[in-house]
Amino acid sequence: MVTLKSLIYRKRLWWSAILFVLLIAGGCRTDAASGDPAAVLEMDNNSGVDLSAAGAENSSSGGYPSKVSVVPGESLDFHISNGYSAKYTLSIYREGATRELMGTIPNVSTANYGCSGGYARGCNWPVAAGFRVPNNWPSGIYTVDIPRSGGSAMKTLFFVRAPKPEARILFLTSINTYQAYNDFGGGSLYGFGLAEKSERVSFNRPYMYGIGFLDRWEGKFVTWAEKAGYKMDYAATYDLEFVPNLLDGYDLVIIAGHSEYWTYDMRQRVKSYIYNGGRFMNLSGNTMWWQVRFEDNGRTMVGYKSWRNDPEKSAELSTDVNWDRPIFDSSFTITGLHWPYGGYPGGNGDGYYVINAGHWLFQGTGLKENELFGKGASRDDSIHDKESDGLAFNCATDGSTILGPIAGTGTPGNFTILGLTPVAGKQRKLNGLAMMGLYTTPSGGAVFSAGTTGWVLGLQQSAVDRITRNVMDRFLAGNFPQEPAAPDSNYLFADRFNCDALNRDRFSAQITDAARLNYITTAKVKGATLEQSCGVDGAGLLLPATPTGMRFVAGLGPNWGSTPKLYSRLYLNLKDLNVKNGSILTLVQQYADNRVEAPVAVAALQIGMINNTLSMRYQPVGGAEMPWVPVPANSFFRVDTTWDAGQNKVGFRVNGNQGYEQSVNLGVFPQPNRADFGILVKKGTSGGRLCMDELIYDDQSITAPVFATGP
Repeated sequence: MVTLKSLIYRKRLWWSAILFVLLIAGGCRTDAASGDPAAVLEMDNNSGVDLSAAGAENSSSGGYPSKVSVVPGESLDFHISNGYSAKYTLSIYREGATRELMGTIPNVSTANYGCSGGYARGCNWPVAAGFRVPNNWPSGIYTVDIPRSGGSAMKTLFFVRAPKPEARILFLTSINTYQAYNDFGGGSLYGFGLAEKSERVSFNRPYMYGIGFLDRWEGKFVTWAEKAGYKMDYAATYDLEFVPNLLDGYDLVIIAGHSEYWTYDMRQRVKSYIYNGGRFMNLSGNTMWWQVRFEDNGRTMVGYKSWRNDPEKSAELSTDVNWDRPIFDSSFTITGLHWPYGGYPGGNGDGYYVINAGHWLFQGTGLKENELFGKGASRDDSIHDKESDGLAFNCATDGSTILGPIAGTGTPGNFTILGLTPVAGKQRKLNGLAMMGLYTTPSGGAVFSAGTTGWVLGLQQSAVDRITRNVMDRFLAGNFPQEPAAPDSNYLFADRFNCDALNRDRFSAQITDAARLNYITTAKVKGATLEQSCGVDGAGLLLPATPTGMRFVAGLGPNWGSTPKLYSRLYLNLKDLNVKNGSILTLVQQYADNRVEAPVAVAALQIGMINNTLSMRYQPVGGAEMPWVPVPANSFFRVDTTWDAGQNKVGFRVNGNQGYEQSVNLGVFPQPNRADFGILVKKGTSGGRLCMDELIYDDQSITAPVFATGP
């Protein structure tokens, strides 16, 4: 009987299929030139969603294994719904350099069972066939062909792990992402089209398209690597949760494609592996963005995508983005990159512009500085296809040369940036840059991050092939030098405001949001630009004083940790700022932000016209009034502030001498972990603009180079 519920569900599937076709055929703009950040896939979800993944198979047929992975000698069951009228044979293949038939299961008999509404509880189909994996089967990605009466065979997927390392490389497939996007049974963690948006998805249902995104990403790497002669063992990222020693004994671990969904323990095991000397290749984009957890012995994946809605509130079990409360474990600290600092590439795909062409990674490629590589004819053969990651960074005084990361965000201080490309960021609503690079650890560990979902799509291009081989070969041999620390890696946060010419000799599109790139979020910053005429060393930040105000938000550490000592340094030129007598402006506001309630203001760096004299002070919010210190009205000057809760001391200095140190009981104040800057003025009290340059926050006295000030 055809019920109303089944008709509604079929309609949902029909709309999902239509959505998928439209998105692939024309869901992205293609009228902009390569490198133009305006040429992006239009999105309507703020979670780093790849809408072209939407769609579902006919939910009345398919198959799924009872286990994600097994070792040789173990058994698993295949649960199949299939209207094939006669008995049939399942064919099991190992995916690799070629697709190799490994075995068959004859005389399988099944019926159609349906799975409407089974996205969370599972389809719970009966066992169609049991299978014991032979002891001599090699580790690999295995697919099962399920014949049907018309059309090509359906497929399902499982992994054979090595009981102990048989190769030096372990390749992990990101099936958690497969399940997050999988709307088989009428729902997913997204709710594309008319499918339900769920907090739970089941492994007791077929993967979308039978084998998830294997053909799109990971399968391409496996074919390339095995043809190139690399011997690898295989498992799923999922297995990191249930096999705690999975990485032991491997010299190199690789992920590829779209490795978005990780549990807390999965990340910790990779982190431990790296810092104990392991080498990790992250050929993925949007990597480690959402934290999930497993229930029902690993057969249910939970992802509320909001700790407030999740009954589990702990860092280990809550399901939300990993960089914020309550998890506080940013992917910056593992991969060096982070999805909010990247975004979506051009609609036709894109490549990387070479940075540090003399690095060993580029040996044998013939690539020159700022040369574009990895760009194919379309998104389907370009290394930037869907989602790309980035980081906060500084530039030299020429406005174009990349100095390295701002390490206070969590990126390791010796992460060497080796490529960049313009992208459009959804999370921070700005046009920015995706980046690739690598870092090393003192123990001999190393991480290469390609920073894009599509890296493996470019493996047929000679430069991408050579770079990938260079990294694999060097990582396997342990033949790589320690990467040098970036110039600003020893500070909590430092912005030189120099990156005003990022497109020079690279791409035609201007990075109009360059002033905003290094901040977690910005608000109402129209008119804030990087200008050579506004800097004390290279470019500086031109900051308008507007009645609506503006805000640049910087965390003082990768995971919102507070500091009992906070020192700051910046350079200011107020010659174009108009302040009425008796008016006070706040330029910098330091907060204690627990990421739950509204942040608590701790201290403010203020500008005032006091008795017709332009002055500044550093004021604990709610504390005793600090004295005003006259400042130059027509030239650059240096400002240093001190917050020292251990010594109960607050300090403010102009050009290193004029100012004060005051004893204040800072024990009654919360400790800062966030610093915002921008000018909020009351209408009619002030106007104009100011120049800011060389902003530094640190937890110890700042000894950065001192730049000349004065007329």
